[in-house]
Amino acid sequence: MSGSIIAYAAGFGDPSYATFLRGLEAAIFGMERLAESVTWPWFGLFNKLAVDNALHLIGESIDAAAHAIGFDIIEHRPAAPGDKGALERALGTLARDVFQNLPGTTMESPEIRKLFGEDRDMAVPVLALSEVEAVIQHWIANVHHQPPRQGLGGDLLTEAGVPAELWKKHEASIPRRPLLDRSIFARLAGETRWVTVQSDGVRSDGIHWNSPGLLALSLHPKTKRAKSGRDSTKFRMTINFNGIGQAWVHDPYREEIIEVRAVGPDAEYCSGMTMEIHKMIQDFRRKEEKAGRVKPHLLQARRELHSKLMDLIDQNRKRYAPRKKLAKFVQGHFVADRRRKVLEVARMEDDGTIDLSNGVEVTTALRTVPAPATDVPKTPVPAPAVEQKSEPRSAETRRKSAPKKTSPAGDDDDDIASLLARNPDWKKKP
Repeated sequence: MSGSIIAYAAGFGDPSYATFLRGLEAAIFGMERLAESVTWPWFGLFNKLAVDNALHLIGESIDAAAHAIGFDIIEHRPAAPGDKGALERALGTLARDVFQNLPGTTMESPEIRKLFGEDRDMAVPVLALSEVEAVIQHWIANVHHQPPRQGLGGDLLTEAGVPAELWKKHEASIPRRPLLDRSIFARLAGETRWVTVQSDGVRSDGIHWNSPGLLALSLHPKTKRAKSGRDSTKFRMTINFNGIGQAWVHDPYREEIIEVRAVGPDAEYCSGMTMEIHKMIQDFRRKEEKAGRVKPHLLQARRELHSKLMDLIDQNRKRYAPRKKLAKFVQGHFVADRRRKVLEVARMEDDGTIDLSNGVEVTTALRTVPAPATDVPKTPVPAPAVEQKSEPRSAETRRKSAPKKTSPAGDDDDDIASLLARNPDWKKKP
């Protein structure tokens, strides 16, 4: 109805169920860590969610999310992008107007990148993820939602409406829904591990978690200890995909969930660490070991990998100056938005005079009126002609002051002939 983009989720790698749940959480509770000059009133709990034919959106996982949160799933037909035309158009516009204008863009494909030459800043890492997200937030909030768009103004597809204004108009009619526990998103998207409970907690992926609740689980009479011919009892643990310092261990005896936290040196490593980055660090450690070098521990590997990436980005930032390009990109949208939103119209008094100091602000989103240029030099006004008495001239003076004969504009043959006549040293080409 409003054509608003209520949330997004940016990440590394291919689209996944975990990335989808991050976007779903932001859509329900609102976007966090917003950039300056960006407000985000677009969020809420909805009744229905339309999904495409992606594998992570048609399995049992999304059914579990729908059941836990409380919405119905509408599956679009495979290979039918017209069923979700508004979404496809928004993604295409975002790619064309934002991503392909940023430094370090990969463009549409490697073939397209070849058309720009070797000196263009294509597919070179120069921006941090926080900078990319700031541009996305600015474009959605201050650009995409502000101008009128067709198909939103009424029953006809040609009628236009402003997404931000339509959302604000109908925001009060959104029904209130029950409050949700936000940890449900982390548990739905988390990585599952099977662990044994020791006296100092649980371990997996080289990380140590602990909680007082694990003591009762380890001392339970049904919990078996490892000995010859028998393994220890294993429990299902779910690691928070967006913050691996948090995890949940399932207690099968009391059917409860025990929350555990990273402890010791691992707490510093897990601070702000997502599962995606953690897997990259694990790959880095394996490569170091395979190359015959000392395998660093997790915290050291995080620091070394971060240092290498920052050195690479710093080199490219000095060369391509992305901050200037980002500032120019954002400033262009601010100027267009200011011109589109407010027009200052001078008042005309009863006697016909115009009072420029007492203007009227007219809010409009239908037409952009450019501001008048202030640095354009004024056209000089020719001075009035002064009649002078003519004096008789001699024949020699009249011959020198006679106007030269010029070729008419557009007569290329005469111009070329005259040029060749005045420059005999030029050679005529056949």
